[in-house]
Amino acid sequence: MKYQYLVITLAAATLITSCGGTTGPAPSHPTPSTPPATGGGTTSFNQQQTERLYGSWNFTFTIINTFSETYKLKTLNASTATPGDYYLAGTDQYNNLVLAGYDSKYKEFSLYDPGVTIDLFYTFDFTGTNTVRGCYYQVDLSTNEMSRCYPMTGNRYSMSASALGPTRTPSALREQEAQGHTPKDSAAYRRYLEVKALASQQ
Repeated sequence: MKYQYLVITLAAATLITSCGGTTGPAPSHPTPSTPPATGGGTTSFNQQQTERLYGSWNFTFTIINTFSETYKLKTLNASTATPGDYYLAGTDQYNNLVLAGYDSKYKEFSLYDPGVTIDLFYTFDFTGTNTVRGCYYQVDLSTNEMSRCYPMTGNRYSMSASALGPTRTPSALREQEAQGHTPKDSAAYRRYLEVKALASQQ
């Protein structure tokens, strides 16, 4: 009887195995892991520098009298003149187009404000998060002569490019006061011509 029971047990085990059954734990299959993300764009240094100019600015300079100009800088564009550089398109207080940005060639910022009889051109660096200091130049469009550097300061009074600004000083007096000149082979004049050419493409 004992041997008969053993035979039955062995036969049952053989039948289970032949049908695909198992008496042990199912084999484990590792789940494929997701590889870490690679790549991803980063903002270039030149773009980061130009983006520091976003917002509404007041630029002040003294020739004989003291003058103030208001600028609202808001639209980032890649430069077509210097690959890798960027500029912000914006407006002056009369809603005329201006361009401003960081120039990687000269390691400095500039703002170009074209006019009918004179162009306004600034070169500057940051002295704080919301303050700048540099030069104001005036270009007589009848002679293409650039004035000497007049020290200027600027402050950002709003991160918004729609904030109201101070009243702009009439330009007629400013045109009469500007004196001296900057040589046409100077870095300032070359930069002025480069930005002016870029503005003509807008």
